[in-house]
Amino acid sequence: NKDRFIFSNFFRKDRLNITDNNTSIRGTYNTEVCLPNLCVSRIGWSLHKHVIRMKCHKMCDRGDEIGVVSNRSCTTNKGCCVMTDSNVENSYYVSSTGGIFNYKIFMCVCLYVVCRIWSYDGQVDQDILHNVSGRPWREGDVITILLECDVNTVTFFINEVNVGSILIQPQLTYYPALECCTKSGHCHYQILYDD
Repeated sequence: NKDRFIFSNFFRKDRLNITDNNTSIRGTYNTEVCLPNLCVSRIGWSLHKHVIRMKCHKMCDRGDEIGVVSNRSCTTNKGCCVMTDSNVENSYYVSSTGGIFNYKIFMCVCLYVVCRIWSYDGQVDQDILHNVSGRPWREGDVITILLECDVNTVTFFINEVNVGSILIQPQLTYYPALECCTKSGHCHYQILYDD
């Protein structure tokens, strides 16, 4: 079963068209440049297994990200518009460009991990897998996140094909998150549920 959640925290809600009870998001901002926006669910989980599914109807060439963050309130900070902002605390996400990433803070210092996954003691845990899906996701694809809090793992799927897993920091609450472009015509994502 797919968990029910809605996006309710936004970096700049005025630059998005949010419909269908906050389950469908489109960029509407009239601008010449791509501007990212972080959308975070008000519902998060710290126990058990949860499945999050989103369909990409339209995506930005600059790259969009779908994953989980450990601080849903980060979007109230005007500087927190991307998955890698310091106010996010921890983020684990798959990018439309094909990579799987995580971003964590150690000792109140932001550390953006571009090509390595780090363990909780700051040591390198394992290499990150770029383009683990064999290709970036495309318009029409369904991106699925399997969050397993009890075993501290998040696994990503594109069209039901497993593209990789990451160990997550234990004993935190994780909130579904979407980083997308606010430029008009550059993004449209929809949350999918099992009825």
